Amino acid sequence: MFEVGFLELLIIMVIALLVVGPERLPGMARKAGALMAKMKRFVSNVKQDIDKEIKADELKKIVQDQADSVGIHDIIEETRQTFEKAESEYNADQPQGEDEKIVKETLKKQDNLLNESGNNESKSVNTSTENSQASQNSINSKS
Repeated sequence: MFEVGFLELLIIMVIALLVVGPERLPGMARKAGALMAKMKRFVSNVKQDIDKEIKADELKKIVQDQADSVGIHDIIEETRQTFEKAESEYNADQPQGEDEKIVKETLKKQDNLLNESGNNESKSVNTSTENSQASQNSINSKS
């Protein structure tokens, strides 16, 4: 773009003063300033409009890419189906009716047996501890 320096502006102002005259020069300067301001606003608005259009095109492209890719709804639906399949397989493996009663009774018997054997072991541990304490007491009394 062309550039206008101070010397060029000075020459233009002197020519304008000679052509227009000193009485009308301030009015012409105001009009020229107003015209320049309008031109700057116009150029600024055009730049903003172009930027908005470019951003709108980018957003349209992003939306299109998202529409073309696998959506989150598809992932959620696939996960739901997998969960339902796993749940139905789990429920198929669970005992039904009479079988369920037999399994519960067997588990209860096993728990009782484990509790009884645990109590017997703790009793034997207590007895052996008592025996060791008694032997130590007898050794201490002999000394």
